[in-house]
Amino acid sequence: GVARVSRGGISTAVAAGFAQITARAAGHSATVGVTVNAPPPPPPSPSPSQPRARPAAVAGVRISPNSPTVLAGGRFQLQAMAVDAGGAALANRATAWRASDASIATVSPNGLVTGLRAGSAEITATIDAVSATVTVSVTAIPVASVRITPVDRTIQPGETLPLSAVALDGGGTELPDRPIVWSVSGEAVSVSATGEVTGVAVGSAAVTATSESRSATATITVAEPPRREPRPAAPRDEASDTEQIEAAIERYARAIESRNLDRLRSAYPGLTQQQADAWQAFFETVADLSISLTVTAVETTGDLATADVEAVQEFRTNRQARRNFTFRATLERAASGWRITRIQ
Repeated sequence: GVARVSRGGISTAVAAGFAQITARAAGHSATVGVTVNAPPPPPPSPSPSQPRARPAAVAGVRISPNSPTVLAGGRFQLQAMAVDAGGAALANRATAWRASDASIATVSPNGLVTGLRAGSAEITATIDAVSATVTVSVTAIPVASVRITPVDRTIQPGETLPLSAVALDGGGTELPDRPIVWSVSGEAVSVSATGEVTGVAVGSAAVTATSESRSATATITVAEPPRREPRPAAPRDEASDTEQIEAAIERYARAIESRNLDRLRSAYPGLTQQQADAWQAFFETVADLSISLTVTAVETTGDLATADVEAVQEFRTNRQARRNFTFRATLERAASGWRITRIQ
């Protein structure tokens, strides 16, 4: 048969041909014709003599963007597309990436470029032995401001003061590789190419540090040193003791400036080990150390003496510092003169 039908009226094709299906109910009937078509034949199998079609060959590679620029430290994504001889895009082709100068820019296996320092580098994309190249320009982060230290200071004629300056980006991060140009407005001081200021004449001047059109200014005042009132004349023996005590205090000052513990012990024989350790730690953390010691009062009793001293100490760590303090030195007379036995 060509078809069969169920009690519910559902017909099922059995074979190709024509059949009539009749339905009867309550003495009435109806007939419908059904044609069953044969299924289409399967597609022919390729013969061994007919090779399968090959994928289209890559004729070119296109990279976008084609003129990229990035800040040092920034990143951006490159895209590479293979095309055939007609310019049509070819999908699902693996891409190999390479940077010509990895010190300027690098590229990841998926085309993510990172700028490292100012300059130009070529980024090449290769697909199926066909390559294309774009030139990446890496620009330096611009200078947003300049920080100068110290911002104001008073010095004396002939005295030198080192200033420091650093360029900063928009977030306040230091840009240590940026050159600083120093200039001065006024005749009170001069400034070197490294920022060292020298007092020339009494007055004030503005010293400016500039980097990439951004600048900062420090105000430097030059003043005469304070005058010391002459000490009243003393009897010869007392004057001789006072001069020797002042000389001992001066040797102590120069020993501090030398930052040499042996010299410090020679000038101050009463130096304890705890004091020596404290001085050594201080010497290792400062630069440009200078100290001025002025004896303001001397009292001698036989072979013992005390001296009141005013001190002005300057040094530099990460910034210039100045300390003013006083101390009392106890001395004793020795064959070679007065020597310091205690400082408090």
